[in-house]
Amino acid sequence: MSKACPKCGAVVDTPFCGYCGRPLGSDYVVPADAKAFVREEAVEALGLDRRLLITARDTLRRPAHVIHAHLEGRGFEYLHPLKFFLLLAGAYMLVLTWLQPFSFFAIADAPDSYGVSLTSVVLGADNSEELRALFARHGLSEEQANARFEGRMNTVTPLVSALSLVPLALVLGVLWRGRPWREHATFLLVTWNAIWLLSLVAAPLLRFNSTLAVVADYAATYIYLAVAFFSFYGRSPIAPAVARFIVFVVAEITVSSVVSALMSAAILASLFVP
Repeated sequence: MSKACPKCGAVVDTPFCGYCGRPLGSDYVVPADAKAFVREEAVEALGLDRRLLITARDTLRRPAHVIHAHLEGRGFEYLHPLKFFLLLAGAYMLVLTWLQPFSFFAIADAPDSYGVSLTSVVLGADNSEELRALFARHGLSEEQANARFEGRMNTVTPLVSALSLVPLALVLGVLWRGRPWREHATFLLVTWNAIWLLSLVAAPLLRFNSTLAVVADYAATYIYLAVAFFSFYGRSPIAPAVARFIVFVVAEITVSSVVSALMSAAILASLFVP
């Protein structure tokens, strides 16, 4: 029979809580009302307990400590890094949709930083007028197209973002051949959780100045990445450590750019599929 841990709220079916280690004996009491039961189930399903705040705080302040805690089996006070990753990614996409709604016509005449327009390459529309005509042929309004693209992007981004960490783990495996893959995977998840948190903090700036928001997001991301990288993998001797970090950053920028372009292209290609 499943029990709700009175200390952390986790629902388990073992004599000890797998999250905080508290013994669960005869003092367990079934929730007396429906509200209490729903609350406990929400805590278990979403991780909406004190561990959420503790995980966010320590992930930003002590990344190496959080990583080692998970690796050494002491991570019961934190949310699982993959669970936290998917939660933050989904939250960020929802916040971004609210703060900066997507518009096809706004990007139709604006190529990306590589001089390529995905609407031109994938949809064959070189400008906003051609895009309007294309939507009209398929019976779509701009609002419908925007909503369909945003909805699908919000759905797939968390999962695709998690999968994009796989090639980065391979890069770390090459840079540190003697270290277990589990260390690299945990480092990436914990670090990217902090990056999602920093992006959420910077997101409100989009309401005032989008350029400032992007600069703040990138600056915070790579400063934190450097701190987490050197605190976990070490910075001595300094020259090889810096060289490895530069290789990792180049790999991260390349992977994120390619994955983002491929994901956007795939969603655009399915735009006219209900």
